[in-house]
Amino acid sequence: MSVRIFLNLSIALLQYIYCNEVELDEQLALDLIPTVDEYVMKGLKGLCEKYLCKQLRKENVVNMLIVADRHEIDELKKACFRFILKNLGNIDENEEMAKLSKSLFIELLKFSTAPSTEKSKKNFISNRDSCLEDKPSHKEDSYQQAKYETFKKPPSGLFGNKPSTIGGGGGLFGSR
Repeated sequence: MSVRIFLNLSIALLQYIYCNEVELDEQLALDLIPTVDEYVMKGLKGLCEKYLCKQLRKENVVNMLIVADRHEIDELKKACFRFILKNLGNIDENEEMAKLSKSLFIELLKFSTAPSTEKSKKNFISNRDSCLEDKPSHKEDSYQQAKYETFKKPPSGLFGNKPSTIGGGGGLFGSR
């Protein structure tokens, strides 16, 4: 690691630690990932992940996918998969795709054949709605309402209707 990279990483880490913010560029975010992964800085790792997801291009997507896989950055990995599948004709398949490990390429293929998230969301919503259709009977509703009414009003005092006070006045046991 060069002195310049070390200096930039140190400045970024200190800026995040003391100010809870950091000015990122693509290279700095990629350089920070191993460090924040090693020191378990989830907040900064999340900032880098969000930044890198916005920086995907056909020239860098394969390298970002490799980094995301190596450091277990799931959202960036999924974003890379989606980008590759959407732009498959535009990415130099021979040179860039050859950089992918066999297991990562298999994972990309599995991702491409997995059901879409929109379909999963629709299934979840329909299952959720069918569960909500089973409403309790009127008898159960009135029981719940009576139970709520019982506990809704706070007691006005410990021994009756007079409010209790601490200090001067009547107090808990009357006046002196």
